[in-house]
Amino acid sequence: MGAVLPLSKTALWQKLEVVNTTISTKDNLITLIEFRQAVYEHVFRKRRNALFDTRDALLSGGTLASFAYLSQRERFQRKWPSPYAAVEAGQIDPEALRRLLVNQLPQKGRCVFPLDSTSWARPRSSVAQDLQCVYQASGDVDGGNVTIGYPYSLLEWCAEAHTSWSLSLGVRCIWSKQTAQDVGVAQIQALAEARATCSEALDIVAADGK
Repeated sequence: MGAVLPLSKTALWQKLEVVNTTISTKDNLITLIEFRQAVYEHVFRKRRNALFDTRDALLSGGTLASFAYLSQRERFQRKWPSPYAAVEAGQIDPEALRRLLVNQLPQKGRCVFPLDSTSWARPRSSVAQDLQCVYQASGDVDGGNVTIGYPYSLLEWCAEAHTSWSLSLGVRCIWSKQTAQDVGVAQIQALAEARATCSEALDIVAADGK
């Protein structure tokens, strides 16, 4: 694993070599099929079929008038109560999902992993616990405001230079008894352990000020 670099995104990419690889459509399809199968077998623990169809329905795009409309999507093959069964009784293994996502990364070359924090505003919730004062960015003149909600730490992988698209490797809530630094360090340690066998890779974590 590389060290945390105090560089801007533009300056960071100027120091990296982008390795282009050619992968056939057939290989991509095989990888996608294997990934979906691994999610079904190792990530989804309970109500696998309901979770799988609900996920496909969510990924099919478009707007929804309500949660119940997920069962009307073309990709949803089960009966209408299944989305509710997926949410209420479904069980997901987040650690298995993180390992699976890390396994999709290049095994050699330079890889950049941005580490940053964000927030989820929940100012009107009457049942959520451990709510905190969080910063919420906006397009206003003052640039944002403080509200009530949950802070999260995000560790991602930049697939291409000079783009804003990235693959999320881990999203962890920062509880009130934790700090962003503590959660971020734990995420980096987990990434280092998962990438321990990638001896030909140079992994660089670019962390924003936390």
